[in-house]
Amino acid sequence: MRKLYKMLLACAVAGTLTACSTQTGAPQGAADTTKAAGETGSAEAEKAPEGDGSITLYLVRHGKTFLNTTDQVQGWIDSPLTEKGESQADAVGRGMKDIKFVSAFSSDLGRQRETALRILAQNAGPAPELREVIGLREWFYGGYEGKMNAEMWDPIFEAHGLKFDAEWSQYGELLKQMTDEDIANAIAANDALKQAETYDQITKRTREAMDEIVKVTQEAGGGNALVVSSGSEIPTILELVVPGQYQGEDISNCSVSILTYKDGVYTLETCGDTSYLEAGKTEEEKKQEAEAAVAAAAEPEEAGKEALATGEILIPSARGTEIHATFTVPANIGENGCPLVLFAHGFMGSRDESGEFTAVADGLAERGIASMRIDFPGCNESTESFLEYNFKNMSDDLDAALAYAREAVKVDESRLGILGYSMGGRLASLYLDKEAFHTAVLWAPAASNGFDAASAMGTAAQMEEQLKKSQTDGKGVIHIWDEDIEVGAEYLQELKEGKPLEQLAAYTGNLLVVTGGIDDTVVKSITDQVLEAAVNTSITANLNIPRAGHGLGGYEGDQEVVKVVVDATVNFFDDNLN
Repeated sequence: MRKLYKMLLACAVAGTLTACSTQTGAPQGAADTTKAAGETGSAEAEKAPEGDGSITLYLVRHGKTFLNTTDQVQGWIDSPLTEKGESQADAVGRGMKDIKFVSAFSSDLGRQRETALRILAQNAGPAPELREVIGLREWFYGGYEGKMNAEMWDPIFEAHGLKFDAEWSQYGELLKQMTDEDIANAIAANDALKQAETYDQITKRTREAMDEIVKVTQEAGGGNALVVSSGSEIPTILELVVPGQYQGEDISNCSVSILTYKDGVYTLETCGDTSYLEAGKTEEEKKQEAEAAVAAAAEPEEAGKEALATGEILIPSARGTEIHATFTVPANIGENGCPLVLFAHGFMGSRDESGEFTAVADGLAERGIASMRIDFPGCNESTESFLEYNFKNMSDDLDAALAYAREAVKVDESRLGILGYSMGGRLASLYLDKEAFHTAVLWAPAASNGFDAASAMGTAAQMEEQLKKSQTDGKGVIHIWDEDIEVGAEYLQELKEGKPLEQLAAYTGNLLVVTGGIDDTVVKSITDQVLEAAVNTSITANLNIPRAGHGLGGYEGDQEVVKVVVDATVNFFDDNLN
């Protein structure tokens, strides 16, 4: 059964977002284990004393999510666990499998719920029913929900003489000057919608949640309780019940913080402990991480140069012509080969697509993923007539490009990906059944069935008229972007007969669809059909950018949108192919 998650880049409407959910707040970073003074380790807390009514609370942060990878604010809006996030949840569950839980809790946020259920599924004993406690939700960031972290954090850091960066390198310095209360209230004060929670609102519902958790667990006779929450909410819990003991330690994905409760007193046993996560990892996961660490240990400057080994090449086509291509290869290719992503540009586009395709290819290479970008017939450097631009020729060219890549480097066939933009998104959708693509990303895909996908080129009646004309003349004329453009008869016939929604319905891999809120070329009614068709995917994610047009920032010169699109795409491929 598919998971469909819609992620909003900006919440530009007034009112609350009670139907949405997500998280950020606390920094993402290295996996630290921090204990209160005098404590010796998490293993000693694995079983609460029986018979005295005491409770041991295992506070677990959810697994890595899509928005964790894109550096976006995630409070009450929700995004799915990535494959890595699912693996983390399974691993921490295996690491905690011998802990007998008498109760289990998460909020109603999907990322928390799924993490909790995955942990319980690994448990050796009978699992308790998971209870949803709304008070365990992440902080609500109001109008900042879905926006870039920098937009929310820059003014707060700057007000204290600090600089915010993606590594949160000065977050510890910020905490020396601000309490959680100060931070929450600053976010609420800065929120243009005035919807973000104040610290009093956060702590009120958090206190009620903790009281409910203790009550339910005591009614079960005491013992171990699993509590899954988020990166800002867990420190809030700690500050409420053991004031002053949380000192900004990293609460990384699937880390465990342990509290004991007896006679009305909480004690912090450990904070941000990743030993359960590490203990539960499979040998293959450990091997992959070790290989990644070795690769990362390469001298940075030289590794960076090698990672961007890009070749401008000519590939023979099935038609006897030459395909202009760009092949980008990572520095280190493992024993099993490297992942590979094929790119398919849009109508009259290029293999660079205003630089966005190039940026994605470079980003993928830095993550160890090879890529192949080509110019389709009649586009950019192609010497063919644009009348040769049709889906059969483009599909043949993708075949040739993939064959070239397989000859040139060792490709891991289990880690193939494809990226398609606009009409290239239609082509990519049609191509899904030709190869075992593990992951697909579609930007503004014109991928509904028939002429419906080309509504920007003319009405169905106009397209039918041009198709009829082309059957006599060999070509027809479409009108788009204030231009009359001649297209071949094959293009029009294939456009009419194409049913990419069928391939999307059969696709079982991971799918990200990026859409622009003001796209008037591939409109929402088209992309909605794409999302609705993807019923068998492992993950279906929709990143919608309200202020983006069809160019997704690249052709409009909006570099902030470009960064969001590129980062989201690179991270989605990285999370699912690596």
